[in-house]
Amino acid sequence: MSAIQEALERARRERERSRWAPKTWEAFEGPKPRKVNFRLFAMGIVFLGMASGFFLGGLGPLSERFRGTGKLTLGFVPRDWAPPSGVPASSADIALFRFHEAQQLSPHPWEKEERIQRAIGMAKAQDARGAERELLSLLESGVRTREVISLLAGLYVKELNKPHLAVELYKEALQKDPQNVSLMVNLGVAFLKGGRLGEAEDMLAAALKLEPDLVEAHYNMACVKSLKGEVEKAWSSLQRAVEINREALEWAKADPDLATLWGEISRRK
Repeated sequence: MSAIQEALERARRERERSRWAPKTWEAFEGPKPRKVNFRLFAMGIVFLGMASGFFLGGLGPLSERFRGTGKLTLGFVPRDWAPPSGVPASSADIALFRFHEAQQLSPHPWEKEERIQRAIGMAKAQDARGAERELLSLLESGVRTREVISLLAGLYVKELNKPHLAVELYKEALQKDPQNVSLMVNLGVAFLKGGRLGEAEDMLAAALKLEPDLVEAHYNMACVKSLKGEVEKAWSSLQRAVEINREALEWAKADPDLATLWGEISRRK
């Protein structure tokens, strides 16, 4: 089982636990209000409605009568449904089955976008765990777009300190878009944060080959060289980054990955 599959399984177990956690609310104001279990209360209403549908003649839109029997059957096709041997399925049955299967496999586009925005909001509000759960839930439902994968990988690098998971996700994203230099740099940073400096250097070099003036690639190459103790090369990469964008110097002043470089410069003075 891969690291991402383990994360998905962990998120599923957390959802199952929270789904059945008792939630109550106070009812009947008075000197001694009583607690009502909201979930049980709601489930009771649902079951009551289903029973009414069965016993009041199947008038609901999802039920029909077998001809001449008076029995009721729900217009519902289970996931493992198959017609009896030798009996062809009607086109209506097949269409209904495919509709239910599609509904269960992936969320509607508007729901997907809403959940992505909710995850972004959680990340901005410093709720990294909540954002992770939301994005893992999207992956589990089959939404494996580059945006979702990149958002989750960014969380693992910046907030949750799980660079090995970010590496796996960025590799998947690069398979979908192999010439994307931003993804290459992000994968290089994930390698760097995981201590895999050789692979980080190779990935950043590949990004620079495609886009020689990419400031983020030069800057992170300086970090890699500094961590490897190659001070001269680190200084050269940092200078190139500053030539492209002077803000890179501000980034560098507080970056612990460049501590070796700054220490050597101070020593030489």
